[in-house]
Amino acid sequence: MPHQLFKFTLLIIVFSFASCTNEKNTQNDLPEKDIKSTTPEQTSPNLVCFNHSLLVLDSTTYDAVINSEFINHFAYSHEKQLTGWHGFYLVGKTNYLEMFHPNSFDGEVLEKGTVSIYLASLKANYLKRLGIDNQGFMEFTSQEDYNYLTAKVSDSNSQLKTWEMRKIQFESWTKKEYHDSVTFLPVDYNSP
Repeated sequence: MPHQLFKFTLLIIVFSFASCTNEKNTQNDLPEKDIKSTTPEQTSPNLVCFNHSLLVLDSTTYDAVINSEFINHFAYSHEKQLTGWHGFYLVGKTNYLEMFHPNSFDGEVLEKGTVSIYLASLKANYLKRLGIDNQGFMEFTSQEDYNYLTAKVSDSNSQLKTWEMRKIQFESWTKKEYHDSVTFLPVDYNSP
Protein backbone atom coordinates (compact mmCIF):
# COMPACT_ATOMS: atom_id res chain seq x y z
CA MET A 1 0.00 0.00 0.00
CA PRO A 2 2.75 2.60 0.77
CA HIS A 3 4.35 1.82 -2.62
CA GLN A 4 1.01 2.43 -4.37
CA LEU A 5 0.49 5.65 -2.42
CA PHE A 6 3.97 6.85 -3.44
CA LYS A 7 3.25 6.15 -7.13
CA PHE A 8 -0.12 7.86 -6.87
CA THR A 9 1.42 10.94 -5.20
CA LEU A 10 4.20 11.08 -7.79
CA LEU A 11 1.71 10.92 -10.63
CA ILE A 12 -0.42 13.64 -9.04
CA ILE A 13 2.67 15.87 -8.95
CA VAL A 14 3.43 15.10 -12.61
CA PHE A 15 -0.22 15.61 -13.49
CA SER A 16 -0.35 18.94 -11.66
CA PHE A 17 2.75 20.48 -13.16
CA ALA A 18 3.22 18.86 -16.56
CA SER A 19 1.48 20.29 -19.54
CA CYS A 20 1.71 20.48 -23.29
CA THR A 21 1.59 24.26 -23.30
CA ASN A 22 3.07 26.95 -21.16
CA GLU A 23 0.87 29.50 -19.44
CA LYS A 24 2.49 32.44 -21.25
CA ASN A 25 1.68 31.17 -24.74
CA THR A 26 -1.58 29.27 -24.73
CA GLN A 27 -4.32 29.66 -27.28
CA ASN A 28 -6.73 27.32 -25.48
CA ASP A 29 -8.37 30.19 -23.56
CA LEU A 30 -9.00 32.35 -26.63
CA PRO A 31 -12.30 32.39 -28.50
CA GLU A 32 -11.91 30.53 -31.80
CA LYS A 33 -12.24 33.75 -33.86
CA ASP A 34 -9.16 35.17 -32.03
CA ILE A 35 -6.86 32.21 -32.75
CA LYS A 36 -4.42 33.16 -35.47
CA SER A 37 -2.86 30.78 -37.94
CA THR A 38 0.46 29.57 -36.60
CA THR A 39 3.10 27.01 -37.36
CA PRO A 40 3.57 24.08 -34.95
CA GLU A 41 6.82 25.64 -33.73
CA GLN A 42 4.96 28.83 -32.71
CA THR A 43 2.25 27.04 -30.73
CA SER A 44 4.57 24.57 -28.99
CA PRO A 45 8.34 24.25 -29.15
CA ASN A 46 7.97 20.46 -28.99
CA LEU A 47 5.98 18.21 -31.31
CA VAL A 48 5.54 15.60 -28.53
CA CYS A 49 4.27 16.40 -25.04
CA PHE A 50 2.89 14.76 -21.89
CA ASN A 51 -0.75 13.70 -22.29
CA HIS A 52 -1.78 11.33 -19.48
CA SER A 53 -0.73 8.63 -17.06
CA LEU A 54 -2.46 5.35 -16.37
CA LEU A 55 -2.17 3.65 -12.98
CA VAL A 56 -3.52 0.23 -11.96
CA LEU A 57 -4.40 0.25 -8.26
CA ASP A 58 -5.47 -2.61 -6.03
CA SER A 59 -9.26 -2.68 -5.55
CA THR A 60 -9.16 -1.24 -2.01
CA THR A 61 -7.03 1.74 -3.03
CA TYR A 62 -9.18 2.27 -6.13
CA ASP A 63 -12.33 2.42 -3.97
CA ALA A 64 -10.62 4.87 -1.58
CA VAL A 65 -9.60 7.11 -4.49
CA ILE A 66 -13.02 7.28 -6.16
CA ASN A 67 -14.68 8.02 -2.79
CA SER A 68 -12.07 10.56 -1.65
CA GLU A 69 -13.55 13.94 -0.73
CA PHE A 70 -10.13 15.54 -1.25
CA ILE A 71 -9.82 14.28 -4.82
CA ASN A 72 -13.40 15.28 -5.63
CA HIS A 73 -12.59 18.85 -4.53
CA PHE A 74 -9.03 18.90 -5.90
CA ALA A 75 -9.92 18.66 -9.60
CA TYR A 76 -12.61 17.51 -11.98
CA SER A 77 -12.95 13.77 -11.63
CA HIS A 78 -15.40 11.08 -12.61
CA GLU A 79 -15.75 7.34 -12.92
CA LYS A 80 -16.42 6.33 -16.51
CA GLN A 81 -18.37 3.11 -17.00
CA LEU A 82 -18.73 1.79 -20.52
CA THR A 83 -19.57 -1.63 -21.91
CA GLY A 84 -16.63 -3.90 -21.14
CA TRP A 85 -14.63 -1.59 -18.87
CA HIS A 86 -14.65 1.18 -16.28
CA GLY A 87 -12.06 3.50 -14.75
CA PHE A 88 -11.60 6.68 -12.77
CA TYR A 89 -10.39 9.94 -14.38
CA LEU A 90 -8.82 12.99 -12.77
CA VAL A 91 -8.90 15.64 -15.50
CA GLY A 92 -6.79 18.78 -15.90
CA LYS A 93 -6.65 21.48 -18.56
CA THR A 94 -4.54 19.59 -21.09
CA ASN A 95 -3.81 16.22 -19.47
CA TYR A 96 -5.32 13.65 -17.13
CA LEU A 97 -4.69 10.71 -14.83
CA GLU A 98 -6.66 7.52 -15.40
CA MET A 99 -6.89 4.84 -12.75
CA PHE A 100 -8.05 1.26 -13.03
CA HIS A 101 -8.26 -1.69 -10.66
CA PRO A 102 -7.25 -5.24 -11.63
CA ASN A 103 -10.77 -6.14 -12.84
CA SER A 104 -11.61 -2.90 -14.68
CA PHE A 105 -11.77 -4.69 -18.04
CA ASP A 106 -14.20 -7.57 -18.64
CA GLY A 107 -12.32 -10.82 -19.23
CA GLU A 108 -8.89 -9.35 -18.41
CA VAL A 109 -6.95 -9.03 -15.17
CA LEU A 110 -4.59 -6.05 -15.02
CA GLU A 111 -1.36 -6.22 -13.04
CA LYS A 112 -1.45 -4.07 -9.90
CA GLY A 113 1.20 -1.38 -9.87
CA THR A 114 1.34 -0.99 -13.63
CA VAL A 115 2.13 2.58 -14.57
CA SER A 116 1.91 3.86 -18.13
CA ILE A 117 2.91 7.31 -19.28
CA TYR A 118 1.38 8.53 -22.53
CA LEU A 119 2.92 11.30 -24.56
CA ALA A 120 1.04 12.82 -27.50
CA SER A 121 2.21 13.82 -30.93
CA LEU A 122 1.06 17.31 -31.88
CA LYS A 123 1.59 16.78 -35.61
CA ALA A 124 -0.22 14.36 -37.90
CA ASN A 125 1.92 11.41 -39.07
CA TYR A 126 4.91 12.65 -37.05
CA LEU A 127 5.67 9.33 -35.32
CA LYS A 128 6.19 7.32 -38.47
CA ARG A 129 8.42 10.06 -39.95
CA LEU A 130 10.76 9.77 -36.95
CA GLY A 131 11.97 6.46 -38.37
CA ILE A 132 12.97 5.05 -34.99
CA ASP A 133 10.57 2.09 -34.96
CA ASN A 134 13.29 -0.24 -36.24
CA GLN A 135 15.89 0.63 -33.61
CA GLY A 136 15.14 -2.41 -31.41
CA PHE A 137 14.08 -0.39 -28.36
CA MET A 138 10.95 1.14 -29.90
CA GLU A 139 7.92 -0.41 -31.52
CA PHE A 140 5.61 1.41 -33.95
CA THR A 141 2.05 0.09 -34.25
CA SER A 142 -0.99 1.48 -35.97
CA GLN A 143 -4.68 0.94 -35.25
CA GLU A 144 -7.79 2.49 -36.77
CA ASP A 145 -7.89 5.43 -34.33
CA TYR A 146 -4.25 5.92 -33.24
CA ASN A 147 -0.62 5.33 -34.15
CA TYR A 148 1.60 4.28 -31.22
CA LEU A 149 5.32 4.44 -30.59
CA THR A 150 6.13 2.32 -27.53
CA ALA A 151 9.41 2.03 -25.65
CA LYS A 152 10.22 -1.65 -25.12
CA VAL A 153 11.30 -2.26 -21.53
CA SER A 154 11.51 -5.96 -20.70
CA ASP A 155 12.27 -5.69 -16.97
CA SER A 156 9.47 -3.32 -15.98
CA ASN A 157 5.69 -3.19 -15.81
CA SER A 158 5.86 0.50 -16.65
CA GLN A 159 5.31 1.66 -20.20
CA LEU A 160 6.21 4.81 -22.05
CA LYS A 161 4.05 5.26 -25.10
CA THR A 162 3.48 8.12 -27.54
CA TRP A 163 0.17 8.16 -29.32
CA GLU A 164 -0.99 10.11 -32.32
CA MET A 165 -4.56 10.54 -33.53
CA ARG A 166 -5.53 9.31 -36.94
CA LYS A 167 -8.22 10.75 -39.21
CA ILE A 168 -11.27 8.91 -37.84
CA GLN A 169 -10.48 9.78 -34.20
CA PHE A 170 -9.51 13.40 -34.88
CA GLU A 171 -12.62 14.17 -36.92
CA SER A 172 -15.02 12.39 -34.53
CA TRP A 173 -13.67 14.15 -31.40
CA THR A 174 -12.79 17.61 -32.70
CA LYS A 175 -15.35 17.96 -35.53
CA LYS A 176 -12.53 19.47 -37.64
CA GLU A 177 -11.21 18.28 -40.99
CA TYR A 178 -8.12 16.07 -40.88
CA HIS A 179 -5.29 16.47 -43.37
CA ASP A 180 -1.67 15.28 -43.37
CA SER A 181 -0.28 18.61 -42.16
CA VAL A 182 -2.79 19.16 -39.33
CA THR A 183 -1.34 20.34 -36.02
CA PHE A 184 -3.13 18.90 -32.99
CA LEU A 185 -3.87 20.97 -29.90
CA PRO A 186 -3.07 19.21 -26.60
CA VAL A 187 -6.78 19.31 -25.70
CA ASP A 188 -7.69 17.44 -28.90
CA TYR A 189 -6.65 14.24 -27.10
CA ASN A 190 -9.18 14.77 -24.29
CA SER A 191 -12.52 13.09 -24.82
CA PRO A 192 -15.41 15.52 -25.16
